[in-house]
Amino acid sequence: MISSVVVSALFAAAPCQQAVLIPLEPIATTPQVAKAVELKTREALAKTPGICLEERADTVKRLLPMESHRLPACRDFQCASAQLTALEIDLLVQGVVLGAGGEPTLELTITRARGSVRAVGSPDELPALLAVGLNDEDAVATVKPLRWPWISAGAAGLVSLGVGAGFGIGSSERARILGAGNSVCASNAAFPSCFDNQLRAGKSEATVANVLFAVGGTLLAAALILWVVELP
Repeated sequence: MISSVVVSALFAAAPCQQAVLIPLEPIATTPQVAKAVELKTREALAKTPGICLEERADTVKRLLPMESHRLPACRDFQCASAQLTALEIDLLVQGVVLGAGGEPTLELTITRARGSVRAVGSPDELPALLAVGLNDEDAVATVKPLRWPWISAGAAGLVSLGVGAGFGIGSSERARILGAGNSVCASNAAFPSCFDNQLRAGKSEATVANVLFAVGGTLLAAALILWVVELP
């Protein structure tokens, strides 16, 4: 009994790094998916020895007075370091959840007094991702660096393909109806003019769909290149 009390007292007295995990932002996915990944990340952080993680409710309360309820974006370490000081913490974890593809991708930025490190991977790779900022410097080599341009290009490409698919489906449906003779023009006295207008609308939708497909494909190809080739 005495030994367990002593051990508990030692753990209580042991220093820990005060950490904050900012709610993860969803990109091309739902807020529910992002929150599920965030809770998984929070659980992994809370179990990390030497880390005292702030409760989510307290973190949200910190963010409420800020614009859009989020920390201002930082472009350099001086800014990120100032955020550590302002929040009175030792460790700041931020990131996004990208829904491109079948499984979400987790992008983390981990800021400590020695610097900021960015890492990307599957939520199943959380130990490796967290190791980037929490363990030895050698751990950095085990995780791919985060490159924001490929995320933007990939997300824009997916949106373009999605909108293009909508126009394509609309054009095909319009052509099917016109071919079956069941369009609104069937009972219209000015049938030739009505039919011509409907036909032009269908062609316009098809053209827009083709353009959007081309743009989407180009953006996805650019995202792949940006992912493979490291930018200076």
